[in-house]
Amino acid sequence: MPFWLVVALFVATLVVTAALSPRPPNAKASALGDFQVPTAEDGRTIPVIAGTCIVRGPNVLWYGDLKKNALIGNPGWKRAFTLGMIFSRSQILGHQYFLGMQMGVCHGVVDELVAILVANDKPIPGVANILLSPTGETIVDISSNAARDMFGGTIKQNPGGEGGLKGRMRFYSGKPSQPANAYLGQQQGFSPAPAFGGLCHAVLEASPVTKGLPFYVGTNQYIKDWAFVLRRCPKNLGLAAGRENIAGDTNPAEWIYEIMTNTVWGRRIPAARFDLASFQAAGNTLWSESMGISQQLDNPSDLDSILGDILQHIDGAIYTDPATGLWTLKLIRADYDPGTLLELTDNDILELDFGRVSWQQTLNEVKVKFLNRATWKEEVVQAQETANHATRQEIDGEVLPYLLFSNSAVAQKVANREMRQRSYPLAKARVVANRKAWALRHGGVFKLTWAPLGISGMVMRVSNINYGALENGRIEIECVEDIFAVGSTVYDPPADSGWVDPVTDPLPPTAQRLEEVPYHLTEGGERELAALCVRAEEQSAGYQIWSDEGAGFYQSNTNGTFNPSGTLVNAYQRTTAALDTVGFVIQGAQDLAGIENTDAGGRVRGDLLVLIDDEWMSATTVTDNGDGTYTIAGIVRGIFDTLPADHSAGARVWFFSDGTGLNLAGLVRDADYPSDMTISAKCLPFSHKSTVAIGSVSAVVKTMASRAQKPYPPGKAQVNGLYWPTDVVGNAAFTWAHRIRTAQPNVVQQDAASVSGAIEGTYTVEVLLNGVVQGSRTQTGLTGTSFTYLLSEYLADAPTGKAVQFRITPVATLNGAVRTTDAFWFGGFGLNFGRNFGGTNQGG
Repeated sequence: MPFWLVVALFVATLVVTAALSPRPPNAKASALGDFQVPTAEDGRTIPVIAGTCIVRGPNVLWYGDLKKNALIGNPGWKRAFTLGMIFSRSQILGHQYFLGMQMGVCHGVVDELVAILVANDKPIPGVANILLSPTGETIVDISSNAARDMFGGTIKQNPGGEGGLKGRMRFYSGKPSQPANAYLGQQQGFSPAPAFGGLCHAVLEASPVTKGLPFYVGTNQYIKDWAFVLRRCPKNLGLAAGRENIAGDTNPAEWIYEIMTNTVWGRRIPAARFDLASFQAAGNTLWSESMGISQQLDNPSDLDSILGDILQHIDGAIYTDPATGLWTLKLIRADYDPGTLLELTDNDILELDFGRVSWQQTLNEVKVKFLNRATWKEEVVQAQETANHATRQEIDGEVLPYLLFSNSAVAQKVANREMRQRSYPLAKARVVANRKAWALRHGGVFKLTWAPLGISGMVMRVSNINYGALENGRIEIECVEDIFAVGSTVYDPPADSGWVDPVTDPLPPTAQRLEEVPYHLTEGGERELAALCVRAEEQSAGYQIWSDEGAGFYQSNTNGTFNPSGTLVNAYQRTTAALDTVGFVIQGAQDLAGIENTDAGGRVRGDLLVLIDDEWMSATTVTDNGDGTYTIAGIVRGIFDTLPADHSAGARVWFFSDGTGLNLAGLVRDADYPSDMTISAKCLPFSHKSTVAIGSVSAVVKTMASRAQKPYPPGKAQVNGLYWPTDVVGNAAFTWAHRIRTAQPNVVQQDAASVSGAIEGTYTVEVLLNGVVQGSRTQTGLTGTSFTYLLSEYLADAPTGKAVQFRITPVATLNGAVRTTDAFWFGGFGLNFGRNFGGTNQGG
């Protein structure tokens, strides 16, 4: 048989086989009863939220109006490169499902729909930070291609694809007066439909988005899990606008008030029973401290335990004032003047049980767990107390759950607060006093003076108080030594010992300074102000920080660590060297013994920072010369947003290293500043005997400038390859290197190449002649690293010769740190001849 005939018969056989092979059956559509919705449960508790919360598994109250769309295709696409493709017929590969659904979410009224998450917390594209309508009904159209295909697209697009989401959702914020959903009423046969006043809920309905069909839910009868990220900040106290919302969290004072007054799910206490002023004062303080919380109540719980948890977070107390009968909110803060406190003495105290915990009962490490809103996962911050560790020679810590906090900044503040309270062996007492103690309240403070134990003026904080019966004149107080006044107690020496206290009264500081904190020393670019203080003697235990923000001085913070410091022996000039290995010498040093040397890696991290005038530096070594002077070497100049500068002999040098750096305790106040302000401050050293009088210390003043939010100045700024030229020949080429504060390491040398990444904004370069800006030469919107001023342009601008400078400014939302070159001249034999060869000609 001829070869061609054999081939023909073989092909014919394949064709017949393919034509007669069985076809896969059409995909069967699912009925409504086949669908499985995420959560549908009668009698389920309706959640209550405050702040920003994620409500998982909203309760499906109704679903129906199922519509299907068959996906018709050719199954041959699965049989690549076979003759079966020729004979394969179109068939139903699957179905798209369109469904109406109502989901109950939480009690209202919700302020904002932050996000919707489906299928293992995937955010629905296009749904983010939607402020809800004041009518109570907000239309949310989910119509993007990304949302339609977010589960992998259809089976025609991708084998195994489960479609996505598309359609209209009407979201109801839970207002009592919100309108009813017409589609829901039509489907359920209600006329008029119920509005579900007070219930935050969502309805997936038929709409033009899906050409009249219900909401597209994908190609699978298993509905994905839904979760709503919602924001709700109660506003009932009459606080200033916006203070109920603390960076997306609720103001705890507002939340406590609502829990106690709400008539649907709360304690139903009438508003007239509250000392509104105390709640308002607490709310304003919590706002200034940025101490917001977020909480979801989704199980039947004891409201007293819920309130107790909130009060523990904010370090507060709530009680009924016996004088007014009103509920009162009190924050435990250093908000008092010890000189004005009620004092209970031997004449007022009927009984006293006094003791002090041992060092073994204290802690030197505290870890705080919080729920990070960015990831919805628990994270941990920690605080340590090195002095306690040095005393006990062991690490003893505890993990504290503060899961109502949503960010690391406030969690760190609370970790420091708890560390301060738990690291010192505080005194505890039970005091039975006469009716003089009637004015004391839960969480209040008083001074305890008891001659038999030699105690004078110990500030005690009331933890519990029983006023007893009026006729017996006995008031029983449980109290603890107040951590804010630990250094103020005086213990009287025995009268017959002859002992003389070697500790003298503290002296006013040798030096003090306010420094707006650079970006790399903040957690995320917050406005923070540090109070730096140099002790004048060795007896002081720390210093109080008193600040004036425009309404008078108040104690805004306390720091138990003075700043190491000294003064320059000789002038310290700027240098072109990338790394100054020689350094400088200081004298009159205070507190340098605790500074630890580091290495090159530590220099990049900023383990040992130095501040002279306005220039920040990073060093590696501090060497004691044995004659009262110290040599500081291994220095990188002009770091962060500062530039190398000349410093005169006698200039103050500040040091910051492990244990002595800019920490929260060294800030003027713990709370970030919401806007730029002019702050006056005084540092008042204290010892166990006394505190320097505020009138004995002069104020230092600082006007803030959003420093941590501005771009850094460019580095490696040169003219014709020189850092500080005096003359140039020919054109003047100005070059620089990018510095990106949000992308670079802590410390970058001035001569380093550009930091990789997108720069913040653009650059503006100006030409100055004899200090005057030449507007016609100004270049804006620059993104590169060079600018050239032509000799011909200079001759046109300054025919008689003038000194030239370049000024470059990074321009973003806030202008960055300005960098200006030294003045230089265009030179050459035929240019500015008299200035170069016959004397100085400054030009006209």
